[in-house]
Amino acid sequence: HWIEYVDKLFCVSEDMKKYIEFVCPKVVGRTAVFYNLIDSMEIIVKAGDGHAFGKGITLVTVGRLASEKGQDMIPQTVRFLLDAGYQVKWYIVGDGPLRKIVEEKNREFGVTENVIFTGTLSNPYPYMKGCNIYVQTSYDEGWGLTVQEAKILHKPIVTTNLPVMREQIVHMKNGYITQGTSPEALFEGIKTLLDNPILCEQFAEELKKESHDNTQELEKLYTFIES
Repeated sequence: HWIEYVDKLFCVSEDMKKYIEFVCPKVVGRTAVFYNLIDSMEIIVKAGDGHAFGKGITLVTVGRLASEKGQDMIPQTVRFLLDAGYQVKWYIVGDGPLRKIVEEKNREFGVTENVIFTGTLSNPYPYMKGCNIYVQTSYDEGWGLTVQEAKILHKPIVTTNLPVMREQIVHMKNGYITQGTSPEALFEGIKTLLDNPILCEQFAEELKKESHDNTQELEKLYTFIES
């Protein structure tokens, strides 16, 4: 396989690096992690003051609507939240083949007025900044780019429990990692943050301390090129 002959193989996360080395042991010693380069200042500028959502609780998820992204869990999660007395609206930013399934589930759980599709947006950052909680619903991820973007905007984050998310989020320090990948688990995570605004403030303060400088990632590439 071609992958055996590369001089250097850069992986988007530690979890992906482990997987590649497992399926192709011959590349061990030639792999490295190279995190996605993000222009944090551009994200902050584009976010502006955030989208004005109005009253109520606003949740946002950004990403292509595809099976691995887990947006099919949103309708039942919203049903749980409404039944528990939380007046929420959940904005799904993006589009894709899963949309019809999510729309069907919205009707099934009676949440068509509470789950809003924006379609694909060239600038999703005002939605991310303006929401109360950013939610990552994925069943699988190589690297959670939108989670990183939400971190740059200092948002309270609830994410499903994936190895790559544990590279990005320290549970109960700078975000909340659910106990599983289910509507029940998402509900518990969101409820925890809605019931504890002080915890959300603590997350935001922790995220403000984090560096999003790409210098170290670029140095990895330069070092390899120069060698």
